[in-house]
Amino acid sequence: MGAGCALSEVWASLPVRNLERELAFCETALLKSDHNRQRFYNRLKQKFADITAVNRVLDDRPSAGLA
Repeated sequence: MGAGCALSEVWASLPVRNLERELAFCETALLKSDHNRQRFYNRLKQKFADITAVNRVLDDRPSAGLA
């Protein structure tokens, strides 16, 4: 398992609408497999567990499938 891309604090600063757009782009352009999406979402959730927008968007995403 690789290290993955760096998660910058920008993710934590995005409002819900922008976060949804960025994740939609990542899903279609970068995170093509379910495994990669789940891994990325888990990393976001862990790093930004105290950020309401991140939690809200990930909790509402059917493709998040957080394990």
